[in-house]
Amino acid sequence: MSSHKITLTVNGGTSPVSTTHEQAYTYRRGASIQCDVTGTINYTVQWSNNGGTTWVNHATLAAATADASGSFEHPVEKVRVLRNSGTGSVQVDIVGSYN
Repeated sequence: MSSHKITLTVNGGTSPVSTTHEQAYTYRRGASIQCDVTGTINYTVQWSNNGGTTWVNHATLAAATADASGSFEHPVEKVRVLRNSGTGSVQVDIVGSYN
């Protein structure tokens, strides 16, 4: 089993949407998500399994305003983080196992 870490960052001084991470594989055994906030920001972690045509809000990491953690318990093809409001920043680290 191997693991892989990605980092997405969005802040008040850039586009409200992070660079979309397109994985070359899906996390088959889930993934942990850690969100670290600096300043004041309202953010949402989203995922997609249809090439980014439709985005789904993470169940517990939507409209969040503080440090938080969560997980994906299903395969995920793409992940992004949105800045809903505020001038702070959020760094989202995702670590998952795959075969």
